[in-house]
Amino acid sequence: MVDKIFEISLRQRMFVLIGMLALAGGGVWSALRLPVDAVPDVTNVQVQINTAVSALSPEEVERQVSFPIETEMAGLQGLEEVRSLSKFGLSQVTMIFSDGTDIYRARQLVSERLQSVLGELPVGAQPKLAPISTGLGEIYFYTLDYRADATNKPPTRREQLLELRALQDWFVKPAFRSVPGVADIETCGGYEKQIVIQPNPQKLFAVGLSFEELAAAVRENVENAGGGVVSKGIEQITVRTVGRVRSLREIAELPVKFGAGVQPLLVKDVAEVGIGSAFRTGAGTVNGQ
Repeated sequence: MVDKIFEISLRQRMFVLIGMLALAGGGVWSALRLPVDAVPDVTNVQVQINTAVSALSPEEVERQVSFPIETEMAGLQGLEEVRSLSKFGLSQVTMIFSDGTDIYRARQLVSERLQSVLGELPVGAQPKLAPISTGLGEIYFYTLDYRADATNKPPTRREQLLELRALQDWFVKPAFRSVPGVADIETCGGYEKQIVIQPNPQKLFAVGLSFEELAAAVRENVENAGGGVVSKGIEQITVRTVGRVRSLREIAELPVKFGAGVQPLLVKDVAEVGIGSAFRTGAGTVNGQ
């Protein structure tokens, strides 16, 4: 058999040469289009639902959020496994589908089922589908910090972390998300800047106000509202109330109660208004810092 192969190869030299060139060309073509990754993503087809819920313990998150979502997702076409993670302020439900399932069809089915369970979740809970990516899809880590000779950095490290987190959320993250092929940007560390209203319980009790009444008064006075349209000749004038606050002082000056006095009771009379941060549940470290 081997002798015949050698004999044919020697007699059909041009045919062998053409075949060799074709194989070499096919190899080069395949090599240029071969996906190469340091850590190949071997994750199965999965859809993940993340729900942020504030001020709920892990037991309450499991009972009020994770369990209703898991129950609603049961029976989806191609679904093989459902697992969940419930911890303080967060519910994470992961659904594993059979190999070969179209990920976009799976996400569509999950989105349709998710609409049916929204009414059963706690007020303020907003489930969101995770990006089409897994932990093995992380391709780049970066940090933001002030240069040692920077003249515009805040004096304290906490204030610096507040500004760096705001810079990440409002400028760096949107810029990176516009890069083709990037599914999402995960932010870790820093402090998420918030406007914090710290009520004084004694002052609230003295004027007969509760925490909920104070929160409702602030909530109702920080949004714009439309009032309709007034026709004037050939023009239409939009009527609206501008109530959105723009500074800490405007929040402090919001009225919360009207009594017998000439001046209404203001937010600053029963609470302190300042810049704070959201509750931290983790941290990021760089070089041990």
